Amino acid sequence: MAQSTIVLITGCSSGIGRELLSLFNCNPFKIVATTLPHSIGALEGDPILGSNRIWIRRLDVTDYAKASRIVRDTEETWGPIGYPH
Repeated sequence: MAQSTIVLITGCSSGIGRELLSLFNCNPFKIVATTLPHSIGALEGDPILGSNRIWIRRLDVTDYAKASRIVRDTEETWGPIGYPH
Protein backbone atom coordinates (compact mmCIF):
# COMPACT_ATOMS: atom_id res chain seq x y z
CA MET A 1 0.00 0.00 0.00
CA ALA A 2 1.37 3.43 -0.93
CA GLN A 3 1.97 5.90 1.87
CA SER A 4 -0.26 8.97 1.89
CA THR A 5 1.35 12.34 1.26
CA ILE A 6 1.28 14.50 4.36
CA VAL A 7 0.75 18.24 4.01
CA LEU A 8 0.93 21.00 6.61
CA ILE A 9 -1.33 24.00 6.03
CA THR A 10 -1.20 27.18 8.12
CA GLY A 11 -4.03 29.65 8.68
CA CYS A 12 -6.82 27.08 8.29
CA SER A 13 -9.50 28.99 10.19
CA SER A 14 -10.24 31.31 7.24
CA GLY A 15 -9.19 32.64 3.86
CA ILE A 16 -6.64 30.88 1.69
CA GLY A 17 -5.66 28.42 4.43
CA ARG A 18 -9.29 27.31 4.83
CA GLU A 19 -9.71 26.92 1.07
CA LEU A 20 -6.49 24.88 0.86
CA LEU A 21 -7.82 22.65 3.63
CA SER A 22 -10.95 21.96 1.54
CA LEU A 23 -8.93 21.40 -1.62
CA PHE A 24 -6.44 18.98 -0.07
CA ASN A 25 -9.25 17.15 1.72
CA CYS A 26 -10.69 16.22 -1.70
CA ASN A 27 -7.59 14.09 -2.24
CA PRO A 28 -6.18 11.20 -0.21
CA PHE A 29 -3.72 13.41 1.70
CA LYS A 30 -3.17 13.43 5.44
CA ILE A 31 -3.42 17.04 6.58
CA VAL A 32 -1.96 18.89 9.54
CA ALA A 33 -4.12 22.02 9.68
CA THR A 34 -2.85 24.82 11.89
CA THR A 35 -4.60 27.92 13.14
CA LEU A 36 -3.79 30.69 15.57
CA PRO A 37 -4.73 29.72 19.13
CA HIS A 38 -7.39 32.44 19.34
CA SER A 39 -8.89 31.38 15.97
CA ILE A 40 -9.52 27.71 16.73
CA GLY A 41 -13.17 28.48 17.53
CA ALA A 42 -13.78 29.36 13.87
CA LEU A 43 -13.31 25.67 13.02
CA GLU A 44 -15.63 24.26 15.69
CA GLY A 45 -18.59 22.47 14.18
CA ASP A 46 -17.03 22.41 10.70
CA PRO A 47 -17.93 19.03 9.12
CA ILE A 48 -14.53 18.78 7.42
CA LEU A 49 -12.99 18.17 10.84
CA GLY A 50 -14.72 14.80 11.07
CA SER A 51 -12.10 13.37 8.72
CA ASN A 52 -9.57 11.01 10.28
CA ARG A 53 -7.00 12.41 7.84
CA ILE A 54 -7.04 15.90 9.39
CA TRP A 55 -5.14 16.83 12.53
CA ILE A 56 -5.88 20.33 13.86
CA ARG A 57 -3.10 22.06 15.79
CA ARG A 58 -2.86 25.50 17.37
CA LEU A 59 0.14 27.42 15.99
CA ASP A 60 1.45 30.95 15.74
CA VAL A 61 3.98 30.58 12.91
CA THR A 62 6.29 33.08 14.63
CA ASP A 63 6.83 30.48 17.38
CA TYR A 64 9.65 28.47 15.82
CA ALA A 65 9.89 26.01 18.71
CA LYS A 66 6.16 25.16 18.51
CA ALA A 67 6.30 24.84 14.71
CA SER A 68 9.27 22.49 15.00
CA ARG A 69 7.42 20.42 17.60
CA ILE A 70 4.39 20.09 15.33
CA VAL A 71 6.56 18.92 12.43
CA ARG A 72 8.39 16.44 14.69
CA ASP A 73 5.13 15.11 16.21
CA THR A 74 3.59 14.75 12.75
CA GLU A 75 6.56 12.87 11.35
CA GLU A 76 6.65 10.57 14.39
CA THR A 77 2.91 9.84 14.05
CA TRP A 78 2.34 9.76 10.27
CA GLY A 79 5.74 9.89 8.56
CA PRO A 80 7.57 12.63 6.64
CA ILE A 81 5.76 15.75 5.52
CA GLY A 82 6.10 16.09 1.76
CA TYR A 83 4.97 17.84 -1.36
CA PRO A 84 2.16 16.38 -3.50
CA HIS A 85 3.35 15.28 -6.93
